[in-house]
Amino acid sequence: QVYLKIKKPFYILFTLRKEISPVFHIEGAKIPVETKIKYFGLLLYKSLTWGPHLKSTRKKLNSKLHLFCLIIT
Repeated sequence: QVYLKIKKPFYILFTLRKEISPVFHIEGAKIPVETKIKYFGLLLYKSLTWGPHLKSTRKKLNSKLHLFCLIIT
């Protein structure tokens, strides 16, 4: 059997507006707001811009490139 690790619930509101996110409750417990999530390996930011995803991908690539240069020299 495969058991899935269930994480705490959260929500993300995709918008370009600077307004405060609404508060949601489930059985009296407040659901926290996230500003970015990782979904199928893609980093999604609340404004749906590519900046955070490209920054993290570039950081991973630079670290692998550095290791590759150490092996070559």
